[in-house]
Amino acid sequence: MSLIKSINNDVIRLLIYLTLMKVLVILPVYILKGSSFFLFLTTKWDSLRFEQIAEYGYSGSNYAFPPVYPYLIHYLTFLTGSYPLSAFLITNIISYIFPYNSI
Repeated sequence: MSLIKSINNDVIRLLIYLTLMKVLVILPVYILKGSSFFLFLTTKWDSLRFEQIAEYGYSGSNYAFPPVYPYLIHYLTFLTGSYPLSAFLITNIISYIFPYNSI
């Protein structure tokens, strides 16, 4: 029983740590960028390529990118109506599922 309680405490601490890290990263960007912060966060590195794959499918040099993330973006867009918002949500959800790869 104490092992389960210890694991639960570790999971809760990890979730709190991850949430605080996200706030510490996103809040300064929001303060500096104002209303354009969401656009600033969702247009870095390969994110635009993944959004293009999600919206238009594979073509040209996009075949180098794996398909799971664009497909998740594509399917979540049916609920959100926005490819950047879907990508942002999926990235944050995945960072909670696989926390050691996001730290």
